[in-house]
Amino acid sequence: MTCFSYTNGKFIPSYKARFPINDRSLHFSDAVYEVVTFITLECYFGRIT
Repeated sequence: MTCFSYTNGKFIPSYKARFPINDRSLHFSDAVYEVVTFITLECYFGRIT
């Protein structure tokens, strides 16, 4: 049985949806992120300018 998603006012097969409803990242809020810690802003700004 084919699953359907409602996207932009029409029903389409779920596998064609841009973000599948059964995607793990949507269920569990998985994400990739980067954290940068600044000890002194002068050192940081001196490096990037």
